[in-house]
Amino acid sequence: MPMNGILGEPSKTVIVINDSISDLPKVQFRHAVYVGDENSGQVSTAVYRSGDTSYKSTVRCYSRQVTAQVMMDFNERPNTDASIITFFPGEIEKSCLLVLVDDSEYEEEEELRLVLGSPKSDSPFGASIGKQNETLIKINDEADRPVISFGLTKFSMSEPKEKGQVSVVKIPVLRVGDTSKVSVVRVHTKDGSATSGEDYHPISEEIEFKQGDTEHYVEVEILYDGVREMREAFTVHLKPDENMVAETKMSKAIIHIEEANSMADVTFPSIPRVVSLLHYDDTRRTGHALPVTGYPVICVTACDPKYPDYDKTGSICVSENINNTLTRYRWLVSAPTGPDGVTSPMREVDFDTFFTSSKLITLDSVYFQAGSRVQCAARAVNSNGDEGLELSSPIVSISTTEGMCQPRVAGTVGAEPFSAKLRYSGAEDTDHPNLIKLTVTMPHIDGMLPVVSTRSLSNFELTLSPDASRVGQHRCSNLLDYSEVDTRYGFLTDATKNLEVFGETKPYEYSTSLRGSSTLRFYRNLNLEACLWNFTSYYDISELLSVCGGTIGTDGQSELRLTFVYDTAILWREGIGSPPEAELQGALYPTSMRINVQGQLVVNFRTEARFRGLFVSDHPASTLSSMVMCPDHPGLTFNLSLVRSEPTYNQPIQQWTFISDFAVRDYSGMYTVKLIPCTSPPSLEYTIPPVCNPREALSFDLDIRFQQVSDPVAAEFSLNTQMLLLSKRTLWLSDGSMGFGQETDTAFSPGDTVYGRVMVDPVQNLGDSFICNIEKVFLCTGADGYVPKYNPSNFEFGCLADAPSLLYRFKIIDKAQPETQAHSFGDVAFNAFLAVDDPGALPLVRQPGADGFRMDSSALFQVAAGREWYIHSIYTVRSRTNANRGIGKRSLEYHVMSQYSNLLPKSQHRSRRSASDVPDIVDEIGEGNNRGTNILHIALDRSSQRKMSPDGEIFTKSNNPHELNKREGDDGLVLIIGVFVGLLFTVLIVIVVVLLVRAKREKKEVPRNSSSAEPMMMTQGLSSTDSSEV
Repeated sequence: MPMNGILGEPSKTVIVINDSISDLPKVQFRHAVYVGDENSGQVSTAVYRSGDTSYKSTVRCYSRQVTAQVMMDFNERPNTDASIITFFPGEIEKSCLLVLVDDSEYEEEEELRLVLGSPKSDSPFGASIGKQNETLIKINDEADRPVISFGLTKFSMSEPKEKGQVSVVKIPVLRVGDTSKVSVVRVHTKDGSATSGEDYHPISEEIEFKQGDTEHYVEVEILYDGVREMREAFTVHLKPDENMVAETKMSKAIIHIEEANSMADVTFPSIPRVVSLLHYDDTRRTGHALPVTGYPVICVTACDPKYPDYDKTGSICVSENINNTLTRYRWLVSAPTGPDGVTSPMREVDFDTFFTSSKLITLDSVYFQAGSRVQCAARAVNSNGDEGLELSSPIVSISTTEGMCQPRVAGTVGAEPFSAKLRYSGAEDTDHPNLIKLTVTMPHIDGMLPVVSTRSLSNFELTLSPDASRVGQHRCSNLLDYSEVDTRYGFLTDATKNLEVFGETKPYEYSTSLRGSSTLRFYRNLNLEACLWNFTSYYDISELLSVCGGTIGTDGQSELRLTFVYDTAILWREGIGSPPEAELQGALYPTSMRINVQGQLVVNFRTEARFRGLFVSDHPASTLSSMVMCPDHPGLTFNLSLVRSEPTYNQPIQQWTFISDFAVRDYSGMYTVKLIPCTSPPSLEYTIPPVCNPREALSFDLDIRFQQVSDPVAAEFSLNTQMLLLSKRTLWLSDGSMGFGQETDTAFSPGDTVYGRVMVDPVQNLGDSFICNIEKVFLCTGADGYVPKYNPSNFEFGCLADAPSLLYRFKIIDKAQPETQAHSFGDVAFNAFLAVDDPGALPLVRQPGADGFRMDSSALFQVAAGREWYIHSIYTVRSRTNANRGIGKRSLEYHVMSQYSNLLPKSQHRSRRSASDVPDIVDEIGEGNNRGTNILHIALDRSSQRKMSPDGEIFTKSNNPHELNKREGDDGLVLIIGVFVGLLFTVLIVIVVVLLVRAKREKKEVPRNSSSAEPMMMTQGLSSTDSSEV
């Protein structure tokens, strides 16, 4: 109601509210862009409705392709009622689902559109489409994008445990996504803390992924380097795809090498102990006892069951995985404590001999002497062979009162007398036939080392070392282990125990595991109970001359001088010191002692000046000179000389030698060596000659025990020879290595060549040391069935001299006087030649210990069939160096007579001097004149030449013309002619016939005298001699 006013007209108005547009149901996409992955299979888009939602509304959601293709990339939503989305009353949002086609090929990002259309509603006013009536769908295909990468980026591989082995790590290289195309990538390694070539084998190779390939493997070999180090690593890299198809990801992989030998060290639970090997079984009770002299010492570690506290330390060793059998040992030794209580520093023993080692659990007694101070250092090793920490034992002193073989006079150095024997074993020794047995026996003293050699001994540090020069120089000595001996036998064998000793005389004396095989092979020659060394070896003559260095003084008699030297543990001690009260100090080290060929004592020693300067023999500024004297031998003088000196004034090492001027039987005694010290100021440099100030002489006392040793007794043995008659030239020229078999029993036919061969029996093993020369060859046949024999003691001389029992005798070969040879028998020539005169017999001439000859057999068939021929040779066997010295030189010769006839026994005789009526040629045969002789029967085959005479006697085809020389043959011929003439003529004609017979006799003698200087020797009623035999 109005106040203070009135209502005018019109006083009413009508307001109409129309929401048919604003509240009309409106449908649209919530977002303008949607992104979906192909491998998800679908894309869901949000469609929301605004306005009046109380009615049911519908709208079409259909697709329109842009770059994405229907059926190829998605399933189409057509613009039909099949694509209707229905909103029920109250619903404001619905999803429009688009199904994607998931293939295996990679495609770039593709697009399509979803569009809303044909809106409808139960509302009387209908429905409408909002502003966002379409949306853009982007399809990504990341799942099919080709990617190449390592399967893993970290790998761990253990290093091989043994040299030569490799570990292989396989690295997978994978390709995901589209595999329809070809990709090529390169894989290579790169060093990190691991080094290529040492820790692994580097690689650089291409990998090709063909269509459909999804996986490849790359193999890298891990190497063994044997070095304990920390964990090492290296990397493997992928390069981009060369075809630019695939993408590379995870292109780096790390490989860690876990070391087989880690740096972690193990150590023994407690320090080791040094005890004598004699007390090894009872270290708890004898642990504080001093080791005895002359027996090895052993290092007992805390992990050794013999350790005194092993009941406490054993479990720790097991938990620490310590392998006590792999423990590494070192030994340290120093000189005995001096009278003033001063001790020398411990020095490592780094000198190995050919039979001992300084790195074993035991230390041999040659490395120390009475009073020496010994210490061992043991390094623990685990079961994998990894070395740990080293612990040293307390220092122990070697006992000066207890020993195995102590010298008769304490404190002396030198050697006891020894014996050396040579014996020829002969054929009766079945184990060592026809060899020279060499036996050396010598007493043993603690700390002494016997050395036997056929060569001069010097520089023991090199001689005793495993150096190859020892093997090359001392080829016949006890310095060679059995594997180094190049002769048939040696002083050391593969045996490790003395067969003459039953059981173990001392604990662990023959323990190979504790002392070593090479040590036992040497000490098997020592009888520790008897304190006696015994070295025995066998050699043949060839080895003694060509290998051992023996020489032949006279033919056939070989003299081999051996040198025996005792080396001693004093080489490793501190030496002999000068008197404590002396102002200047020095040390003297004896190095070797020997007796030379004149029987004089030779002592080598070295000195160390413990002041600035050096020792001199004499000095112009002093009337004194260095000298050696022996109060025990006041008449014995010595020649002292300085061998060499280091060119310095700073405590030089000098080498000296003194030689006795005379020889005595026993050199034992106290020797005083007085040396002149010569000091030099610190500012002065060394010059030659030295510039220094002489001081008062220093004295060094050396107690020596040395005696003369008798020469070995010479051994005699005989050399056997063989003479063979052969029919084959090839066998005659052969070396006999295949034997001669039955060819030595050959019967010779007319026209055959008889090949004679004389040779030294191969069983003698003379080698090239001796040669055989045939000097003369004789032929003979006996009368009335007599068989020639060579036995000068019974005045039987074979074919060498005339005898009534010989029918014919020829000298067919004379090397010295060929003009005296008989060249034929009647008119048939012997054609006898020495092998040296036959150009085709050079192979036989070159053979040592063999010689030969040849002759034709035809001349032998000119006697009646019952006659037997014998061939007798004289030869010499000399050393090769003396072969051309001529007659009269002594040689070890012999006489062997053998008979091949079945009717005669084989015999062997040694020729001896006979009385003055023995023929001169026989007197020249024997050991004193280089000559031996052999006689053989010559078997003849007459089967092809026999014919029967009217009275049944067998003759040869030549009608035996030379048998006329026999008187019985002459009488028979005269009788036949006389009877024939008596029947035809008168007594007067008989006288004429007698004259004709005498004429015939003279004609028969002519060819015999002209055929040779010594044609035939008639033995019945004749007294002929051959002056050429004298």
